[in-house]
Amino acid sequence: MRDYLRSRHICLVTPDLPKAVADVEAIFGVAKTFVDPEVEVFEIENALFPFGLALVEIAAPTAPTAAVTRFLRSSGGRGGYVIAFHCSDPVARAERAKALGIRVIADLDYTHGNFHAFQLHPKDCGGVMLEFDHT
Repeated sequence: MRDYLRSRHICLVTPDLPKAVADVEAIFGVAKTFVDPEVEVFEIENALFPFGLALVEIAAPTAPTAAVTRFLRSSGGRGGYVIAFHCSDPVARAERAKALGIRVIADLDYTHGNFHAFQLHPKDCGGVMLEFDHT
């Protein structure tokens, strides 16, 4: 398999998901296409929008203990949270990150969906969580 890396999605966060969804739909004329129930484990709710081959995700915390809640507090209420890249070998990219001293904070292996991803610590990546995944 040929090695590749492409932008898969960005995740923006907000304290007010319904308002953000309405804004994206009105400004870009793009309808929300999916709400991911799997993100409940992170104490967030979300909405996803297609933009070409990539997705824009808007997420909001559902609990005061959510990592997104801390991010919103430190960022002044909104901002970019995750940049995800689809790649040929997320394991190799995670190992390279570790070798560079970057902490891997999540190893997401959803075998039922044939999806594997690694998320890197935002403090080690300039304030944004990077994700490398493959499906």
